Amino acid sequence: MDKRIPKKKLLLIIEILTIVIIVGYLFLFVIFPMMIMGGPTSLYFTANQDIKNHTIIIKILDSANKTILLQSYKMPPDTTIQYDRGFGWYPTVTWTPFTWSEGKYTFYAVLDGNYTVSHTTNVQITQTISILISSNDSKPLEIGEAWI
Repeated sequence: MDKRIPKKKLLLIIEILTIVIIVGYLFLFVIFPMMIMGGPTSLYFTANQDIKNHTIIIKILDSANKTILLQSYKMPPDTTIQYDRGFGWYPTVTWTPFTWSEGKYTFYAVLDGNYTVSHTTNVQITQTISILISSNDSKPLEIGEAWI
């Protein structure tokens, strides 16, 4: 008597195993981490903490020094702006199943056309770049990372 599994039944078993593996992978490396850490934060946050109006230009370069974002804002006193990243925003995502890094980017901020700061970092999904305008004449613009 032949005890081999019929071809249709074998294909059905393979299909079910494939679906279980894909769903398990998505849950383990995408859904579960987002349940713990939350969804993506805004890409950057800009606040004018000065009593004067300012113009700020924000430029983002990828690891190949290609400009991927260039924004200009006129900011009255006590205003904030945040740039939501949205899904699929980055053209050069380096996401792997075991890391949440979205690639190395350089953020440039130019205040009123005469004061520039920059910050290079590996952007994470729960990390926001903070750009603060202050009334400090020696250091009117600060840029750094904020983890949410």
